[in-house]
Amino acid sequence: MTAAHLQLGISNVRSAVPVPWREAFRPTATTRYAPGFTLVELLTTIALLAVMLPAVVMGINTALSAGGIAREQAVATALAQDKMAQLLAENQWQQPTMAGDFAPDRPDYRWQGQLQDWDGTLRQLDVTVTWTTASRPRSITLSTLVKTAETTDSAETGETP
Repeated sequence: MTAAHLQLGISNVRSAVPVPWREAFRPTATTRYAPGFTLVELLTTIALLAVMLPAVVMGINTALSAGGIAREQAVATALAQDKMAQLLAENQWQQPTMAGDFAPDRPDYRWQGQLQDWDGTLRQLDVTVTWTTASRPRSITLSTLVKTAETTDSAETGETP
């Protein structure tokens, strides 16, 4: 032992000599540990994913299904508008039976027209488009009012009002 060691009262020379690797791993208030995750953090993350992942997948499936149904309803609405415009333009709305499909473009969509008395000279024309999605029947109905020809005394005699 050296005189300096004896003056300090250090009997074990080994512990008195600073070793760089020992100083590096001595915990302090600002000690930073090696990067990485602990086992508890990994298990917590896996458990959280196991709980959340099925709910997220179910939410995505629901959103995709709702998007498909909305697309089909938009197609059915456009088809009903076109059919109603055709019936009115070609004056076919007074026929006793109005029904058919949209083949060859959309054979899975069918339409039916119905005429009801509404008020005096007005009649209600309903065009209903039906289709099937995932074995469930769906439909959409558009309605409009049409004016029927008036039959008055002046019309029968040929006079103009």
